[in-house]
Amino acid sequence: MPKNLRERLSSLTGKGEAPPEVETPRDAESVKERLRRLLVSKGRPLPPEDRLPAGPVRRSSRAPIEELVDGAWEETPFGRVFVVERRLPAGEHHAGAPLDAILAHPPENLALVEGEPPAGFAFSDAVFLDTETTGLAGGTGTFPFLVGLGRFEGDEYVLRQFFLDDPGAERGLLNILADALGGASGLVTYNGKAFDWPLVKTRFLLNRVRPEFLDLEPPHVDLLFWARRLWKPRLGSCSLADVERGVMGLEREDDIPGAEIPALYFAYLRGAPVGERMARVFYHNEFDIKSLAILAARALHLAEDPLERYEDPAELYACCHLPRMGDRRGELLSAAIAVGLPEEMERRARWELSIHHKRRGELTEARTLWDHLRRGPYDLRPYEEEAKFLEHRLRDLTAAKGLVEEAIQRCGRVVTDSYARARQRGALLYRLKRLERKLAGQTVEDDEVYDPGGDHA
Repeated sequence: MPKNLRERLSSLTGKGEAPPEVETPRDAESVKERLRRLLVSKGRPLPPEDRLPAGPVRRSSRAPIEELVDGAWEETPFGRVFVVERRLPAGEHHAGAPLDAILAHPPENLALVEGEPPAGFAFSDAVFLDTETTGLAGGTGTFPFLVGLGRFEGDEYVLRQFFLDDPGAERGLLNILADALGGASGLVTYNGKAFDWPLVKTRFLLNRVRPEFLDLEPPHVDLLFWARRLWKPRLGSCSLADVERGVMGLEREDDIPGAEIPALYFAYLRGAPVGERMARVFYHNEFDIKSLAILAARALHLAEDPLERYEDPAELYACCHLPRMGDRRGELLSAAIAVGLPEEMERRARWELSIHHKRRGELTEARTLWDHLRRGPYDLRPYEEEAKFLEHRLRDLTAAKGLVEEAIQRCGRVVTDSYARARQRGALLYRLKRLERKLAGQTVEDDEVYDPGGDHA
């Protein structure tokens, strides 16, 4: 029998020489430390030291966080948590305004921006919350490793930050956080309704920590919605950094971009020498929390008296869309147009003002605006509104027909999207045929009733 075949049979039957022993490499991380963290994360008691398996101690070249950030370790049954507490004078300035400026605004004025304020909410005893997390997409694999809170206490603005040096101590951090949130009238965040707070709630539930405020959803003011209402027309982007720069006049120096923070934290856990950059993450988080208090005050300051306090005409245009500004909408739109808006925003403002006048029966003012809009870039709406007025109110069918024909010609030249062009031309041709039948003396059953109180006749 060929030798190679004999060797193959021996290997199949287990006879012959034993294969050489393969040495299994040991993990560089201490087996003892890994087991300790696993037990802590599960909430189980630690066995005596002599019952834990021994292993090599992991070496790290990173600087301890306590040497870079002024804080202290807090021991919990689930591991230690690094806690930073800073007590700032409530009148300390940030972005040129005192932190407690928000407290000067009556609680009922919250409705000017929020619309329907959450019951029981007050800035004086709310918690300003911001988190730094292991990812920006959310999901059960994402957790907050740094949670920052700001809260007014007497004549101080107290800033607390809870840092997870070891993910196995997450339950300890959550217990500390639950205590810190106790007694708050609500939360103030930036994009917290969509990201920060749902993530924190998920981590509470996964770790079987059930604070009382989870039984009833706490009142929550998300300033991202305020920023979009007031400053999106001017800024476009409403990231907190963009709002700080464009509204508050702040330019962050020596900051860590938020998108880089998750990778930086994982590098820190691996023992990479990134301690100084991790310290800047604490600064980033603190800056966010202070900005929340100032931003809320700036928003209410503007909403209370837009005509006197606007800094850009686009703010006047934005304020006319606030929930409680219905009675002042025409005044604000007129002021924004008079002061001078960017071209496209001015056209939108003139259109909205024309509809405001139409609803109020101020048709002369509305027609003046429609005429102005028709002399600008093509827009079907002022043609339709004027044609309806001519047909149904003035009974000037010839003038209405001429206006519709002009709109058809402009639509064919200007509208490049085939679907939009077909839809608009179809509506215009339908109107044109009805006018032609009326002019020819034919009886036409009108399917339109001119109603100045609505957007469409």
